[in-house]
Amino acid sequence: AAENKFDVAKTALGPVMQQTAALPNLARTLDGIIADESRLSRAAKDTEILRDAKSLRSIVQQQGQLGIEHLDKEISGIGEKVGALASQGKRVHGGYSQMFKALATDLEGTAAGTKLLEKNKAYRQMKGLEEVQTLFDDLTKTKRGLSGAKDINANQALDKLNKNEYLVDSLPKQDLEDIRAIFSKMADLPMLQPPKGAIFGAGRFAGTAGISGAIE
Repeated sequence: AAENKFDVAKTALGPVMQQTAALPNLARTLDGIIADESRLSRAAKDTEILRDAKSLRSIVQQQGQLGIEHLDKEISGIGEKVGALASQGKRVHGGYSQMFKALATDLEGTAAGTKLLEKNKAYRQMKGLEEVQTLFDDLTKTKRGLSGAKDINANQALDKLNKNEYLVDSLPKQDLEDIRAIFSKMADLPMLQPPKGAIFGAGRFAGTAGISGAIE
């Protein structure tokens, strides 16, 4: 469903790709990020956000208004970088969130801008659900391996989900609640004795073998 939603939003964006948008809020936000980071010592400075902010500010300054197609590429590139950092458990500078909010303010109220925001939102939801599936797959791989099977650490998956603010923000509220509920139920599963003939350590596998099929 998320992939279909993204495809629909992407198709709707096509006809307005050549339109342009003024970005005064984004320009001011970038100026603020650049000024704040430039004042910091070399050790405290986040070179990644500073480089991204300077690059985007230069483009905005040179062209004044940016084409929707160009904006789409910039948003996608920054979004993928932020998503990768968050999924690896690395710190994501708050300036990226400021950029997206300022950009949303500039684009809201215009037909082309609204379509671009909808496409970006659908993309984040699709990628967010893919990342949740990866978290779940990691659990099922552990669970299904009879040789040297280990306990299911659903609490660890739940912790990773809750700490990843970018991922949490990308998911629809109801989906997020359902996912948390599933991981919580898996974490509460009691330890069971392994079935006769199973390798020791596979007890929890025996009691939970049908869960992945029910969720998928």
